[in-house]
Amino acid sequence: MRITVPAYVWQKATRSSATQGGKFFALLLGLAALNSIGCHRGLPAPSSKTYASYVSAFYTGLAALEVGDDVRADARLSQATELIPGEPAAWADWGILALRQRNFDLAEQRLERARALVPDNAG
Repeated sequence: MRITVPAYVWQKATRSSATQGGKFFALLLGLAALNSIGCHRGLPAPSSKTYASYVSAFYTGLAALEVGDDVRADARLSQATELIPGEPAAWADWGILALRQRNFDLAEQRLERARALVPDNAG
């Protein structure tokens, strides 16, 4: 399996301070693997309103994250984690947003939450 780390993630991980960078780099590599594998345990039925709301919030947040609309990304990824708190992908992307904003403590909390939600057999 090939894992691709988005350029903005790599740049943020390698620009952070030496003490913070190593810790977050390890988390980010693990979360990149998560994003490439996917994790869909505990999702509601695809026909449910909750699922539709989650998908909308998640992908709008992800798109906003990728184009630098941090306010929208924060709001929509927050909404996604509230709708389905057991889905790690939204936590991971929300953590990347905090990392990009250099809020390392918050990034660590969100990325750790995402890592903790990944099943042991995901890799």
